Parts: sequence; C-alpha cells; structure tokens
Amino acid sequence: MKVVQGKMSSTASNYDVSRLILGTILACISVALSFFTLPSLAAVTPAGIALTLILVFYSILMFASSYVEEEHNFWYWATSGWFFYLFISQSRKEWYKKFIFHPAIMLLVIHRVVRRWNQTGQKFAGADDIVHSGVFHGSNSIVLWTLVGATYMDLTGRISKHVARSIAAFEPRSRGVEDPDEIDANRFMSTVAVLPLSATAFVFKLAFTAKDAPELTHGINQGLIDWVGDLNLVGVAQMVFLGILLSAIWITIAEWRTAAKRQERGGGKFPQQYHRRSTN
Repeated sequence: MKVVQGKMSSTASNYDVSRLILGTILACISVALSFFTLPSLAAVTPAGIALTLILVFYSILMFASSYVEEEHNFWYWATSGWFFYLFISQSRKEWYKKFIFHPAIMLLVIHRVVRRWNQTGQKFAGADDIVHSGVFHGSNSIVLWTLVGATYMDLTGRISKHVARSIAAFEPRSRGVEDPDEIDANRFMSTVAVLPLSATAFVFKLAFTAKDAPELTHGINQGLIDWVGDLNLVGVAQMVFLGILLSAIWITIAEWRTAAKRQERGGGKFPQQYHRRSTN
C-alpha cells in the first residue's frame, strides 16, 4: 500500500517532501530568531493592526489548495480594504465636498484599473480585460505600444539621472561649485549610455509579445515584427539583465565614492551620512 501511495503521490507532484519539511523548519527557526531583534513594543496603531491581520490571514491562506494560482486576489482585497479604510478615517476628520476626488478614492479607481488591465489566475484568466479590449486590440494596438514606449522613455530618464549623478562623483570639483555645462554634458552622456539598455528591453518586450500574443502587434511595421521574431529571447533577456547589473554596480560604486568624499570633508561622519543617503 505504501508503494502504491508513493507512486500516486509522485505522479501528482515530484516534490521532495523531506526538503519541504526541512525548509519549513528553517523558516520557523528564522521567524523565532527574528523576535529577538524586535524593538520594544510601540503603541497600537491602525496601520499596525492592519499589518498584523494581513500577516495572520496570509499565513493561514498559505495552506489553501491551489493558492499559488490565486494569491494575487488576496493582495487585491487587502489593498482595496486598506484604501477604503484610509477614506473612512480621513473623512471622519475632514469631509471632502467632492469626495469622488479624495486621494483614497482615486487610488481605489487606479487599483481597479490595474486589476482589470490583464486578468490573471485560474478563475478570471478567460475574462475580458482592458489590454485585450477594442481600445488596444487590433488596429488600435498602436495606442498600447505608444503607452509602452512612453513608460520605457520615463524609465530611461529616471535611470539617466542616477547615472549622471554618478558620473559627477568621479569629476574633480573646486569648492563644491557645479558647472552648468558639466551638468548638461553628464546628462547627455548618461542618456546615451542608458538608451541601449532601454531599447534592448523594449525590443524584448515587443519580441515576446509578437510570439505570445501576436494580436497585440497589429498596426506595427511587419518588417520590424519579422525581425524581432527571429531574435533569441533568452539571449536578449540576458543582455537586459547584464545591463541592469552593470548599471547597478556603477551607481553603487559612485554613491560609495561620493559618501567617501563627504567623509573626508566632514571629519569621519561617513557611516551616518551614507546611511541617511541610502535610506532616502
């Protein structure tokens, strides 16, 4: 009987139960040890109560059947509940005449749009969503890709600002005075350096969509679609991750160098200053 049970269990899944038990034990030990690092108990706050309830319910639901496929629904409901609480709590202190424009209500609306943007999970995977609607589908796919391109351009600008600041960390500066020409040159250099990374990430996005959901690429030049369709997605993804890694290493070294210069000027206050800078 045990042999039959083992065969049926291995047919349903090939998990190593002994390793699962070992992982559970290590996780429990980690949780227990973390209590020794907790600060003294603070006053009870609504945020603390909400966090505690979320942790408790999430821990219980981890033992639910097929929870992996529907885990996001828990966070959807938890987020909606917290935003609604913020609206009720703030309204008791100060009532908005046009409550529909209350920040918490606006967050609920945005959150709802995010939920309906692309249906996921087992229960709602086949339901209608925004990204596959007539607004972005078929001949209107150009609208979707315009928004995607704008998102990548925004990310390019954000990353280039950090890279420009990192370039300035390696330049000698007299009496801390910044030269406007040097600032413009650094921003230009950083944009040129980041553009290949953003372009490669955008090409990966387009190539993956062309293979996974070609109906979302209507309206785009067919020659471009054929070109990205012949690319090796794994290789392109590796290029993107390598670019992100190199950018992170460069910015980290530059931030460390900047903090070291402040230490020299501030007389040994490096740890505190670097800590404040890294946490902001």
